[in-house]
Amino acid sequence: MGRPHTSADSVCGMKIKMNPLEIRVVRLLKERYPITVDELRDELVVRPDTLMRALKSLVVKQVVALEPLTDMVYIRLLTPDIDVEGGRRSRDTAENAKPCDHDDDSFTYM
Repeated sequence: MGRPHTSADSVCGMKIKMNPLEIRVVRLLKERYPITVDELRDELVVRPDTLMRALKSLVVKQVVALEPLTDMVYIRLLTPDIDVEGGRRSRDTAENAKPCDHDDDSFTYM
């Protein structure tokens, strides 16, 4: 018996549930790299704890990595070709979809 068919079976990509701030972070990281946590906070005009919560969520979802140096922390987008969907209902999902020529065990974060 095979495993149940999912969208990840035919596409090497994943759909990641994101809140509006996480979407703004990803969009800004795609436009501007390298960028530090402080620069990102100033650009987005959000409280430090709010931004850190969003960044930690994106780290767990394997979308970004935090790279601490002695006096600053850089943010690296791990999936630079990620597409953030627009629209009201689909706005909370980012999709990175590319054709796959091998079996893929990726999964969907929800």
